[in-house]
Amino acid sequence: MSKQMDRIEKLERDCFTLREALKALILNDRRCMHEVGAKCVTGEFGDGEQDDVELGIRFYKKGAMLGDIDCQWDYAMMLYSGEHMPRDKRKALSWFKKAMENPSAASEYELDRKKDAREMYEIVKQELAEEEKAKRKKKQPRNLKPKKAS
Repeated sequence: MSKQMDRIEKLERDCFTLREALKALILNDRRCMHEVGAKCVTGEFGDGEQDDVELGIRFYKKGAMLGDIDCQWDYAMMLYSGEHMPRDKRKALSWFKKAMENPSAASEYELDRKKDAREMYEIVKQELAEEEKAKRKKKQPRNLKPKKAS
């Protein structure tokens, strides 16, 4: 009986998530995009399979493009960490910048998120500069000792 109840509860949660997903898609509701994305990525929706995670990433990206600061933050963090997707610091930097410059952030929480985004932006920017410097240094030919004039 307990397994059956667990299954029913899971189906009810999935149905709620599907309603939220439809709302997000039909109305371009960016808050719903974040909720659905989070549920897909964390395995609350579906079976936690790769397809569910990829769906969550798509919801995060769509919500980020619509200006949801949480979607911008989560998408940037996933790009930065390489969690569930290939690591891409340059794209992460761009999304952290969008989050820190997000004009719709008004609540205290959202303003704190902007502050966090600013800090991550500076960290990633510094890391990329150091990586670029190391690449340039590696490409430079080593100084050869000048030949002695006879």
